[in-house]
Amino acid sequence: MNKFKDYINLSSINKTVRFMQNSGLEFCFLFGGSTTINDTKPGHEISDYDISVSSLEEYKKAVIKLHKNNWNVKQKGTNALSKNASVVFPPKGDENQDEYDFQFNKTIENKSIFNLESFYIAIKKVDNDYGYKFIDPHDGMKDFEKGKLRILPNREHEDDYNVLKRFLVLSGKYSLPMGKDGVNKDVLKQMKDRFSVKKENTPDHLEAKGACLDKFFKTVQRVKNPNKFLFDIAKADIMKDAFPEMDKVLKSGVFHKFVRDNKDFSTADLLNAFYDNSKNQDEVLNELKSMKHRTKAKVPEDVMSFLDRKDKKKVHLLPMHLNRGRELG
Repeated sequence: MNKFKDYINLSSINKTVRFMQNSGLEFCFLFGGSTTINDTKPGHEISDYDISVSSLEEYKKAVIKLHKNNWNVKQKGTNALSKNASVVFPPKGDENQDEYDFQFNKTIENKSIFNLESFYIAIKKVDNDYGYKFIDPHDGMKDFEKGKLRILPNREHEDDYNVLKRFLVLSGKYSLPMGKDGVNKDVLKQMKDRFSVKKENTPDHLEAKGACLDKFFKTVQRVKNPNKFLFDIAKADIMKDAFPEMDKVLKSGVFHKFVRDNKDFSTADLLNAFYDNSKNQDEVLNELKSMKHRTKAKVPEDVMSFLDRKDKKKVHLLPMHLNRGRELG
């Protein structure tokens, strides 16, 4: 990989400064995927900008100021001022409809699972200008240049599917090596060991499983070379323990032909391809249905339609059993 400084996303810093100007903030943190330049298809680089402040009072003041400046502040189910997070968009008609995930966090150093997403940027207003500083509490920059992933010590008890989800996202985002004997062999072994221990199907575990599958499909759509990305995943057995039936499909040449022959495809298209190219369609459908367990994000209508349609095909009328008891006179 290139030097870390080549991946600093100056455009994201400028967009954060614009947010600060409209919210009245003089200091904030930019964290998450938008801090760096992604190695993905044009138009898929950044989905939103994660911005955090460490004072709840500052958060509330900023939300009020954004409202006054006609910015669209959304909070699921309640008023943004009664919570510590909101989704913010510029005013309607603005040519740049960027999405900002605005939050209050006492600290953001414990929000990451892997080292390569643990660094963040402090941005401060100085007179009439703005300055920024990179903060790297877990030596992520050094590992970034090697393409090496490490699970952070404070996230050792994270749900297995959340770990896999972030691994897939980061591997696709930075084109990281996924070979069994490569620089990330330790993480691959850790994930395999984690999935070898059976977990209880709690609501949080099922949510994590559905979110993992959702991010997997979205990452396939975003990477520059989806066929290579999927080939590397199959070769390294990355999905084998988490989604064993899907793993079998990934290792089939027919599925890779679908990916090669279609430049653009939706999540529903990918679900259909997994289903059509599986020798055990009922079993692979059960894995795909994990997406129905998502409660923290809306499942796309075409995905729900596909899953419901395939589910109905499995419904059969139960045979009627006649009562062979004695006829009453």
